[in-house]
Amino acid sequence: MKLLIFSAILIFLSSCKSTEVNSKSITVTPSKFSDELKSVTTPKFEMRGVWISTVVNLDWPSEPDLTVEKQRNELVFLFDQLYQNGFNAVFFQIRTESDALYNSPYEPWSYFLTKKQGKAPEPFYDPLEFAIDLAHERGMELHAWLNPFRTSHDLGAYPHAESHVIKRHPEWIMTFKGGRTYSMLNPGIKDVRDYVATIVADIVRRYDVDGIHFDDYFYPYTPPIGTEDRTHFQADGRGISDIKDWRRDNINLVISQVRDSINAIDPLVKYGISPFGIRLNS
Repeated sequence: MKLLIFSAILIFLSSCKSTEVNSKSITVTPSKFSDELKSVTTPKFEMRGVWISTVVNLDWPSEPDLTVEKQRNELVFLFDQLYQNGFNAVFFQIRTESDALYNSPYEPWSYFLTKKQGKAPEPFYDPLEFAIDLAHERGMELHAWLNPFRTSHDLGAYPHAESHVIKRHPEWIMTFKGGRTYSMLNPGIKDVRDYVATIVADIVRRYDVDGIHFDDYFYPYTPPIGTEDRTHFQADGRGISDIKDWRRDNINLVISQVRDSINAIDPLVKYGISPFGIRLNS
């Protein structure tokens, strides 16, 4: 099972209260470190972090239709491995393609969790809440990792739920065709920027996360963007003459709005971005 260790994280400041979700009784194998975890204290002088990817089942769950018991046991095993190897922060991917691996009031359950977008796990549990508990028991931070704009990395690979943003707001979507068909939210639309900030604020308000983390926070580079957003640029250029500069400013607006949303709820929650250093990708 592949773990992607992150290499470059920009840490900003920005919150949360956890929500309790009732689960039916299922059997979860106890951690082999159960007794030791009762008194664990991990120093916070440096961040030793790891990504747990859920998109296309890269790291967890190993398959999209595992039983809840197997899903939870796999996650216990992963967190035990990380604890044993000295990690103190986990970046847990909970939003892969405008979906949710947590109990979201805004977006459908992820296909990669139940093999049907919009279908909740049965018996019900909340993977984000479960991961937070596993991390904190081991003295680790849990950062909720989101892809802010991606709506599909391979359009048509599976049916979208009626509650998915592709179905609810097709006017927000940009689609790019190349070796694959990729779609994303258009950050040049103010309603999209508000939507992304609302998603993040909801997580920070309801869950005891230690941080919010973004990657893929940019316009696509494969296939590259063309004229898909030119109409929006012409309608709302905000006085910017170059469409590439306008796109960069759109990203800046999203990042600052999300930061402000987090800070308004709990400024102790960290705000991180995995940078991708290609200026020309816009």
